[in-house]
Amino acid sequence: QTFRAGPARSVAPASTSSPTIAANEISPTGSTSSNWCGASDQVSCIEVTVTVQLDKFSAETSWSIGSSDGLTNFVARPTGYYETMQSQKIIETVSLPDDVLEYQFKITDFMGDGICCWAGNGWYSLYQGRDVYDESTQLFYGRGD
Repeated sequence: QTFRAGPARSVAPASTSSPTIAANEISPTGSTSSNWCGASDQVSCIEVTVTVQLDKFSAETSWSIGSSDGLTNFVARPTGYYETMQSQKIIETVSLPDDVLEYQFKITDFMGDGICCWAGNGWYSLYQGRDVYDESTQLFYGRGD
């Protein structure tokens, strides 16, 4: 799914914040990555918040945000990243370089059966900024099938 967010400016690698879990659960380890986004006044970034309702096979879920041309991957959560978070709702804010005209969000279920249906009622959404309760900031919503 492609999306646009923020104004156009300069390129920088992404920064990430630790995921938070909506139901008082412990977040996974290794949730930050080294980056330059926001490290100096010359680097300009935007924040987007990824929300994923995982199914009971959470370890199968992975996602990434990159450039729409597929040449650059800014942030990713690989298969296995959410292994201990079965059926949890993940809310994670990431910083992206703001000079990208269009971004690509990709979510994958390793087994190919989606994050819904018989394994749970999964879905995902993306918001510009941190406010996931303001519908006007929602960039898109997707069902888990």
